[in-house]
Amino acid sequence: MFTERAACELCWCTDFDVLYSESFASGNTFRFIDTYYAGRIPATVLQQGKYILKRCRACRFIWQGEILDQDNLALLYSHWIDSEASARKYAEKSPGELAGLVHQISALPFLTEENGREIRALDFGAGWGRWCQIAIALGIEAWAAELSDARLTHMRSLGIPVCTDILTEKRVFHFINAEQVLEHLPNPQQYFNQLASLLVPGGIMRISVPDGRTFENQLSARTWQPQKDAVHPLEHINCYTRDSLRTLSHATDITTIAPRKILHAYARCLLRGSGSLKTLNTAARSLSTGVVFFQKSLAR
Repeated sequence: MFTERAACELCWCTDFDVLYSESFASGNTFRFIDTYYAGRIPATVLQQGKYILKRCRACRFIWQGEILDQDNLALLYSHWIDSEASARKYAEKSPGELAGLVHQISALPFLTEENGREIRALDFGAGWGRWCQIAIALGIEAWAAELSDARLTHMRSLGIPVCTDILTEKRVFHFINAEQVLEHLPNPQQYFNQLASLLVPGGIMRISVPDGRTFENQLSARTWQPQKDAVHPLEHINCYTRDSLRTLSHATDITTIAPRKILHAYARCLLRGSGSLKTLNTAARSLSTGVVFFQKSLAR
């Protein structure tokens, strides 16, 4: 039912502190899971594992020590999570959220220094395909990668090209977007390295994750309990800060981009009539929380 993660997923150190430990089937952890998933996860599954939060003593990365095995992870994302609610959330994007996506994608030619119609982009963890739809409408060759079969089927119905297995993908991209996905992956270093290998020289990757900076302070205050946050039980199995995201990149030939360069690209959109001061401010705030841009080194 569950798989143990004994070592840090970033630096492979096996020396760690346990910050929290409770059975998935008891106490505050069970109350959250039972309410959030509306009783869809069988008690026979939950009774087999513990919600354990570990912190690496070497790099201070925080991860869940026991996670669902591959078969049960598939059940989590295909059956136990309310797919209808997810689809409604997709359909009910606010005008402000959509405007932010348009501004973000309109900045790609300025970020990648490519003509807009020559950019090939990948949305990793593409959900129901909104990002790709907007990118294609703006003249970008946008591809999707997604683990959910239902979402892949939906995106194919929209005519969005799909990468069926990201770990064996060979195409290269000028830009890769990974929005709220690395926190869910059992082997984040493997996926990060693969994504980095799919960037063209000078290509850019945008990573967005729940901001884990304040979690330890919340835990220390002794008022924290399992909830939908950066360490959401069963789902957010990796808790990132900007420093831990940088640690992910150490085994690759990509480095972080200074926020001022990103904001300069966003600001240039305003001169071309795309975006607004409101969406620019939203982008600026995101760069101080859970969003980090990386760039691959140029070929020699």
